[in-house]
Amino acid sequence: TTAKAGVLVDLPRINYDANGENGSLLLEPSRANLIPQSEYLNGISWNGKIGVSFDTNTTTSPEGLENSALLKEDSSNGSHFAYKDFNLTSGSTYTISLFAKSNGANRNLRFSDGGLGWSSGFSANFNLTDGTATGGNIESMGNGWYRCSVTGTTNATTSRLIIYSLLGTASSYQGDGSSGVFLYGFQIEAGSYVSSYIPTH
Repeated sequence: TTAKAGVLVDLPRINYDANGENGSLLLEPSRANLIPQSEYLNGISWNGKIGVSFDTNTTTSPEGLENSALLKEDSSNGSHFAYKDFNLTSGSTYTISLFAKSNGANRNLRFSDGGLGWSSGFSANFNLTDGTATGGNIESMGNGWYRCSVTGTTNATTSRLIIYSLLGTASSYQGDGSSGVFLYGFQIEAGSYVSSYIPTH
């Protein structure tokens, strides 16, 4: 037989419960991922990387391949984040999501709007140890991975997203030069909730 792997196009998706049983068709509205290279974070033209860098192919992602990125902190004492300005439609609602996994003691994730381009501003903290979120949504994907998402409405054509590596809940701390957050599957979609991951290559 012909072998197939990864996310397959134009095939119905079957969702299962937490025990891997009771499969049912997953029906969703049509969505598009606005990130052009959703699995290559170094290929994104970030507006700035402060106290961080992106390492590629660092650990096994939820896809089962070694294709996740590491948002790696440097050894500076300060904030550790990357930010990107997106050209979105003013007055529209978008949901931003990433798969994330802690790399290091008590390393967590934050999404922030930076006060630019969102009428419903957001600052969402994701605890990647106990799987809880403040200001956003988090879903366990197994093996320490979580899908983290936040929703906002734009009020300008340029809207900012800041992705922080946190120490606990602190965005400013002494980095160790190797810790941070593993990331995979970057998605921005028009809509008020997160849909299934849509890979773009």
